[in-house]
Amino acid sequence: MKYKRKRILFLHNESSFEEYKYLIKKYFPKFRFKVEFSTDSGKLLGNYDLIILWNYPKKISIRELCQKIIVFHASDLPEGRGWAPIANMFINENKSYTLSGIRIDSGVDTGDILIKFKFPLLPSYTANFIRKIDNELMCFGARIIADWNSQELIGIKQESTNVVVSKKRNPEMNQLDISHPISDYIPLLKSAEREHLCFIEHDGSLFDLVLIPRDHPKFPQVEVIEFANGFKRYYWNSWKQENAGAF
Repeated sequence: MKYKRKRILFLHNESSFEEYKYLIKKYFPKFRFKVEFSTDSGKLLGNYDLIILWNYPKKISIRELCQKIIVFHASDLPEGRGWAPIANMFINENKSYTLSGIRIDSGVDTGDILIKFKFPLLPSYTANFIRKIDNELMCFGARIIADWNSQELIGIKQESTNVVVSKKRNPEMNQLDISHPISDYIPLLKSAEREHLCFIEHDGSLFDLVLIPRDHPKFPQVEVIEFANGFKRYYWNSWKQENAGAF
């Protein structure tokens, strides 16, 4: 019997997506999935089995498709809703990193939780390194979800009381006061990425500052801490074995 391929749509921000297509090929082989890419939310009206928002900056509000649309948010939801979650983890000096995979709904990062990954934030980690791990786990999480019928997955409801939504990062917060010791700014420097570099002003000129670890950070010991109904833990154990030492 011929296997019916599932149809997957990645809705993305074009400027930041091309370099990660190799991950899509890794986790969504052609013999199992028909994968399409778009920056146009109008494509959501297509007949897809699963729609994945990949760093997509616009709000989606097509109620009848919410069961099929998932997004990954870099915080331990419901904590950390809103903008710049990776940056805020460093700025707030969190001890661990969590990536939450959720269904979308009408709120801001309030959808039912399908899966969570968690690992400790080691001293050598920066936002640039975390971004690589983040995208790897996003693809792996999306693949796990794609292997189930989206209608059969029952997510975990989020608590909605007393949750602060983070604001969008602005350039002013990236300026360092050179009269302060550099140690005061280590968390902020770790949070910087190429679109949001820290900088100083000296003698009327602006200078960007980048914090780069001299030794390449080690891939973290990741744990799955939450599954929606239907997930099987052997998927995770298998993935850890296949990717041991790959980073």
